[in-house]
Amino acid sequence: MAGRYEEAVRWYRRVLAEQPNAIWVNRFLAASYVLADRKEEARLSFAEFARAYPDLTIAQVTGALPYSRNFLDRVAEGLESVGMRGG
Repeated sequence: MAGRYEEAVRWYRRVLAEQPNAIWVNRFLAASYVLADRKEEARLSFAEFARAYPDLTIAQVTGALPYSRNFLDRVAEGLESVGMRGG
């Protein structure tokens, strides 16, 4: 939420290293990669997420989270840039 995308990437990757089945973390990891200008890693992270949740839309992701509008807008921006449907 603080805009420290490289730091966010490290934390999300740590979560996945410790909890490999927590595929949902990729919704934030992919967005963090995009916002850290790491586009290829963002695409790979999103592909992992999309395999587990192929029909999920940006609206569903952002509508289910109790975060600030600013944060959710950045998540939406990142997910949209890697090809997630807005919905």
